[in-house]
Amino acid sequence: ESLGQPQAALDHYEQGVGALSLHDPAQRADFQLAAARAALAVGNTKLVERELAELAALPLDPGRQAQARFLAARLDEDYGDPAKALGDFTALAKAAPRPVAARAALEAVELQLTAGALTPAEAIDKLEAMRFAWRGDGFELDLLERLGSLYVDSGAYRDGLESWRQAISYFPRAPRTRAIAERMAAVFRRLFLGGEADKMPPVTALALFYDFRELTPLGPDGDSMIRRLSDRMVEVDLLDRAAGLLEHQIKFRLEGTAQASVATRLAMIYLLDGKPDQALGILAATRQAVIPLDLLAARKRLQARALIDLKRFEEAEVVLDGDDSREALLLRSEIFWGAKRWSDLVVNARQLLGDRWRRDTPLSMDERRQILRYAVALAMSGRESELAGARQHFRPLMAGGPLFEAFDVISNTADRANTNLRAVTADIAGVDRLEAFMSSYRAAFKSPPAQAGS
Repeated sequence: ESLGQPQAALDHYEQGVGALSLHDPAQRADFQLAAARAALAVGNTKLVERELAELAALPLDPGRQAQARFLAARLDEDYGDPAKALGDFTALAKAAPRPVAARAALEAVELQLTAGALTPAEAIDKLEAMRFAWRGDGFELDLLERLGSLYVDSGAYRDGLESWRQAISYFPRAPRTRAIAERMAAVFRRLFLGGEADKMPPVTALALFYDFRELTPLGPDGDSMIRRLSDRMVEVDLLDRAAGLLEHQIKFRLEGTAQASVATRLAMIYLLDGKPDQALGILAATRQAVIPLDLLAARKRLQARALIDLKRFEEAEVVLDGDDSREALLLRSEIFWGAKRWSDLVVNARQLLGDRWRRDTPLSMDERRQILRYAVALAMSGRESELAGARQHFRPLMAGGPLFEAFDVISNTADRANTNLRAVTADIAGVDRLEAFMSSYRAAFKSPPAQAGS
């Protein structure tokens, strides 16, 4: 019975019940009390009644009398008389020896909670007050398990998981331990896969994850859990925390294509955090012989971005060789701008902008940046007539929006004598570059990374 196997206990009891008369009253009472508890656990109320009736005829000491009264109150509860049971539990909680008093107090709280006489918060307070009423047996396990449930149901996930963890730690051999561990894992999944943790402040969610990291499942679910949390850290600019999550994942959980994919996201974070050297390092450390082409292209673009940030423009251009995507064109714009290769920047800008001037839809911020750079490149190249044409094409679209004043100054060839072109160019050299980059790569975090075998 003490091992949590009530049916086995009853089977053994029935086999040896004939020998009860050979024992003294105290030993006999202990056997019968254990049998009654086991019978109650499996729902055999008839056997409970029989044992309690026989116990009533024995000369019991106060402790055993209290145990019998407790079982009688439990029987009243099972028979649908909670009011009588509550009265008996309340009386026992006040006057019985400590082990029985503690259990009676716990049962009283449960009945009051069920009846609505206590709120969950009030029940938690009462159970917390019982934490040290009696320790080291099934009562403490019951108390910790129930506390964990109440906390979790109330949204106090840290307290709930901690209560369950204590139950497992204090009673590792109890049969219920595995079920409690499974409940912990299910709650952790609900939090970090089901989105429940998204309702918490980001730092709170991260701290909860780290405190119970051992609950992270193996395989794709665990990897997805880590990625979701990392993405959330990026959204609120907690870049070092986001990087820490992915660093651990890359080092200990992943290999092959999956590792290269997550490393690509980590490189993005390093770049967002102004750490191009570390971005290059993680890309180099996770290079794979065989990798999906789209992932390879993304990694090369990030490598180029890092090289641009380090002002290694020629190397960045080589990395982008053969890439005709719009993303590559935008990166080449950065290369030519940084290297002051104005003629190349003009060609690149025309590829990016095309006949955009023919459409009267509002310009995006990225388009405004490219138009401004186009104007600067034309001005710095001394291509006045082309600059006048660009002004005619784009001024109506630029008017009234961001960067218009800078564009107007640069493209105004009639008033060029009064403009220090190099000074103006220097002032706008980094116009919103970081903002543009962060917006672009934050958007990338809305899509999942490639998985192994993809």
